[in-house]
Amino acid sequence: MLDQANQTRKLKIRYTVIDHPVYHADTVHYELIAGINPSLCPWYPTEVVTLDQFLRRPVAKISNTTVTILDVIQFFANTGAIHAGKPKSARQEAAGRFGLSFVDDEGNPTSGAAKVLVSIVGVFLSGIDPLKVRVFDDTRLSNKK
Repeated sequence: MLDQANQTRKLKIRYTVIDHPVYHADTVHYELIAGINPSLCPWYPTEVVTLDQFLRRPVAKISNTTVTILDVIQFFANTGAIHAGKPKSARQEAAGRFGLSFVDDEGNPTSGAAKVLVSIVGVFLSGIDPLKVRVFDDTRLSNKK
């Protein structure tokens, strides 16, 4: 849908992410939970990336498997929520373990992957904001005719 909405507008959609090291998921850091969203970790330098770079961005390392943004999205789409089932790859399995690797201040399990997913959505929505504005403007102009 993003490509379709941008087909005639030809905007260069970019995403601003924080640039920080990838943590092992057994070491809980606020930065890891915040994922890649600069509004949640403003003390880190930022980097502007394309959609492909955004999706390949690592968010954690579990054993020796790097979990990317795309892995977290696919975990939720294919295993964790929408279509419940078994992981289809070692990376999806690692994304699932990543989701179970957090505890709150009282020691209760929380879903780290869900928290990172919220961070991912925040960065994505900020990145497509110029397209959203252009679509609204185009719609408003076409309604005035």
